[in-house]
This record gives sequence, C-alpha cells and structure tokens, in this order.
Amino acid sequence: MRIWILVKAPGRLKEPLARREWEIPAGIGSPRELVTALVEASLAAFAARPQDLPLTEAEMEEMKALGKFAFGFRCNEERPDRDRAVEAALLALEDGLVRIYRNGEALEDPDAPLKLDEGDELLLLRLSFLAGRLW
Repeated sequence: MRIWILVKAPGRLKEPLARREWEIPAGIGSPRELVTALVEASLAAFAARPQDLPLTEAEMEEMKALGKFAFGFRCNEERPDRDRAVEAALLALEDGLVRIYRNGEALEDPDAPLKLDEGDELLLLRLSFLAGRLW
C-alpha cells in the first residue's frame, strides 16, 4: 500500500513540509503496527542506501540553499538493531513524545483501530521538551 508522509523540508520557508511516498504492508490495524511498519521500512531504506554516488544537480541546489554540503558518507558502518529501533519508537509513541496525524486527524490511542487507505497522508510529529524553569 502506498501512503504519503509529510516530512520537514529543510531550507524551504514557504512550504516547510514535503510529501514523500512510502510503501507499507496492507492490513495495518493500529498506530502501534503503523509505527512498527514505518521503522522497518526506514531500516530497509537505510540498509539499501547506495554509497559514494555523485550528487545530482537538484541535490547540489538543495544543499546550496542550506549552506552545507554533505556527501552521504556513513560514520558508523554498524547496522541498526531492528528490535531496539522498534522498541524505542513504540516507547516514544506510548510516552506521548510522538504524535501521529492521519489526513489531519490526530490518532490518540496507540492501540485504537486504524484503517489506512491508499494515498492517505500521515504526519509524525516528534515533540521535545523546552529548557526552562518553573517558578
């Protein structure tokens, strides 16, 4: 099943979110299963990422807009552990550090039934604590 995930688009002020197409398995029944499928898809994409390819003109323009050029090298050749990655993502979901929005509607309960349709738009929002003091 193909869905769209809204991701932060660095260097873009007018359109801060970009749509990326993702392929996930059909039959996902809850936000918990969705996060697991997304982590597995991300790990597969990471493992399949080619190394040492020259930059395209579009990539160079994007990096020029950011003011930083990166050439895709990996500092750590160690493969991520699937179980630990899924566990960390699910813990963040359960603790409320990650919010999921499907077509603009918040998915509150990690175990609530979820029916994804072809072409749905998902936004995963990672919340962070702000430093400060309470008086």
